[in-house]
Amino acid sequence: MVSEYEEQDGNELIEPHVDANDPSYNVPPLDEEEATEVAAPPVATEPPPEIPLETPEVQLTPDQIQQLQRQNEAYRQQAAQLEEAQRRQTRAAAATAYQAELENQGLLPEQARAIADRERQLTEQLEQQQTNFDRSRAEQEAKAIVARRFAQQHGVSTEELMMYSTPEAMADAAKTKAQLKKQEGQIAALTQSQVPSQEFEVGTATGEVDRSENSLLDAYNAGDRSELAVAAARRAAGA
Repeated sequence: MVSEYEEQDGNELIEPHVDANDPSYNVPPLDEEEATEVAAPPVATEPPPEIPLETPEVQLTPDQIQQLQRQNEAYRQQAAQLEEAQRRQTRAAAATAYQAELENQGLLPEQARAIADRERQLTEQLEQQQTNFDRSRAEQEAKAIVARRFAQQHGVSTEELMMYSTPEAMADAAKTKAQLKKQEGQIAALTQSQVPSQEFEVGTATGEVDRSENSLLDAYNAGDRSELAVAAARRAAGA
């Protein structure tokens, strides 16, 4: 029998060399506990699809709209004050520089100051006109937004609401116009349902003609010899 160990010089036992490709070499099977310790390969999983969240449309009441307008107006005034202060500083610096330039050209300080002041005032007027124009345009745009909202809510025309200056007046006008429009539709439908048919009108006219003809015949029999009575008598006689 071949020993599991080979003897080498010096009577030292060494472990024999094992070739893994040798078919005679058998690998012992894993027991049940070792088999469970072998980790399974990870399974790729896809992330769940994202569900879009729908943002509901917010319907603002007239009070909420007025509150937002007051807040926007306060912010606008604060920003306008800061902007105006910045412009004043810019105009003052420009006037000082222009006055110095005029003095360097040979003008007296009083003359240079007067010319620079007139230039500064003209610049202020032009800027104020532009500011008023921008403010008016912004107010009209905000007014159109409010009018369009009330018009869509009550089914009326936006142009009909633009003549009103406040959101409260727009809301009241929109409700009133919607109610009038509804009443006009009801009245039109009621009037249409009460119109008599053409056949009934013709019958009524024929009855009136028959009553008039009989009256003329009665008058002829009573001695009336007017042209209408005589003509009725002739028609009755077939002449």
